[in-house]
Parts: sequence; structure tokens; C-alpha cells
Amino acid sequence: MRFIDNGDTITDTATGLEWTKADTKATWQAGLDWCAALRTGGHAGWRMPTIRELLTLVDYERVNPAADPALGVQSGNYWSSSTYQYSPGNAWLVDFYDGDTSAGTKTNSYYVRGVRAGSRSFDHLTDDAPVTRRELREALEGRGCEAVRQADAKRAAAEGALATLRDEVAYLKSQIAKARAVLK
Repeated sequence: MRFIDNGDTITDTATGLEWTKADTKATWQAGLDWCAALRTGGHAGWRMPTIRELLTLVDYERVNPAADPALGVQSGNYWSSSTYQYSPGNAWLVDFYDGDTSAGTKTNSYYVRGVRAGSRSFDHLTDDAPVTRRELREALEGRGCEAVRQADAKRAAAEGALATLRDEVAYLKSQIAKARAVLK
């Protein structure tokens, strides 16, 4: 089992990070302040996660939300502490509807969840530099995450099936257009 429910918190055994079960909606700065003020699970030292840390919660085999149900995340955007390098008024977000990332204006309100270092260090994910899905996948694969490799295989199969469906839809549309032309 990857996630351990500790009552008020959840420990991710893959990363060693401890997450609050509660979240709130706030602007970016209010979210940073909310996390810093948390006293949850008998601990202080909570903070807003980096984009890399937040992406470790995404499960690309799921949608709406794209996360393990044990986490109880909302199907919406969550703030990270990582400022968007090309526009300091924005910060990186993860949309837990499907796991996509984007940048959001720091004055908008989105979900916030606190994180703290748990029993193991996952320092290579605490860098505030932007991260790609490939970089995250490589980091997790380097830690022997078989689920990531399986998800990639399933995603590739699904993409192939989707391409086939698109071809079939295009063919059916052409047949409908021909039938309409004949009926005119």
C-alpha cells in the first residue's frame, strides 16, 4: 500500500512525504501562510509543496480526480510553491481532474494542501525548477516504481486505441457526407 492514513495526515511510502488530509481554497500567498500555520498530525513545519512534489500524487490511470482515492484530493487546480519562471506573478498548478500542469495568477484562489518531509528524504523533488512529466517519470523509475512503467504501457495502448477510434470516426463522417450528397 503506497499511502498510509495517519488520521489527520497521509504518508506517501514512495516518497516519504507526509501530506495533510485537509485542504483549503486560497490565493497563492494565503495558501503559503495557511500551510506555514498548520499544526496537524502533532507536527509543525508544514509548507506548500513544490510542483515536483505535487506531481508525485498524480495517478495518470485515473481521472476526476487523477489521484488515489486515499488522498481525498478535489478534482481541480492545486497550488504549488513553485513560481512560474517566465512570469513571477504566476505559480505552477496541478489540475487533479487529469493531472495536467499550468501556471496560474497568484491572486486567483485554488486548492492548497500542506506537505512536510516524512521519514525519508526526497530532496531531488524539492527544487522549485519546472518539471516535465518525463523528468518525474524518470525520477520515480529510478526509485523502482513499477507502477509508473505499467501506467506508461497502458497509456501507450490507450493512445493506439484512440488513434484507431479517430480513424473510424473520420471514415464514418466521410460515409455520412457521401450519403447526404446522394440524398440531395
